[in-house]
Amino acid sequence: MRIDRSGLNPSSKPVSVPADDHSSPEKGRLQRAGTDQVSVSPRARLIALARQALDETPPVRREVVDAARARLQVEEPVWDDQTIAGAIVDTISDDAA
Repeated sequence: MRIDRSGLNPSSKPVSVPADDHSSPEKGRLQRAGTDQVSVSPRARLIALARQALDETPPVRREVVDAARARLQVEEPVWDDQTIAGAIVDTISDDAA
C-alpha cells in the first residue's frame, strides 16, 4: 500500500469569525479583518491519510487465516524466493480468473 503525500501542505483557507468579542488587540484585529487562519500540520494530515487507508482496508478473512494455519501444521513451509514468487503469481492468476 502506498500513501500519496502530495496533498500534505498545510491549509491556509480563511475561516469566517464572528465579530462580537474584542477582548484582546490581536483578537480584535483578526475580527476586524473578518478571517482567521486554521492550518493542519503535515504530520496530522499523514495520520489522517493513514487512518483513511486503514478504514478502507478489507477485514481479515478468518477462514483464509485458519486454512493457512492448518496447512502450516501439516506441511513444512518452504520459504525460498522461487516458491514465494510462484505463490504470488498463482494468487494473482486465481484472482484474475
